[in-house]
Amino acid sequence: MQLQTQERSYKMKRYNLKNFRQKHDLTQQEMATKLDISKSYYIAIELGAADPSFKVATKINEVFKDEYDDIFELLKKGA
Repeated sequence: MQLQTQERSYKMKRYNLKNFRQKHDLTQQEMATKLDISKSYYIAIELGAADPSFKVATKINEVFKDEYDDIFELLKKGA
């Protein structure tokens, strides 16, 4: 399953984001660089203090290609 349009809503399973980052031996700074965002914004996403934009969520999906369903939950539109 892939994020294909901005029409879809998604919810991040934040508790998994840190685990996947560590599993891939990436630091928070390396993730921020891969996502083209600031380290502080990445940390906020990882901690659940901020929601990623669609663009950032798509980039997260690209970093963790085969683990999409473990990081995001697609929700019905309007949910």
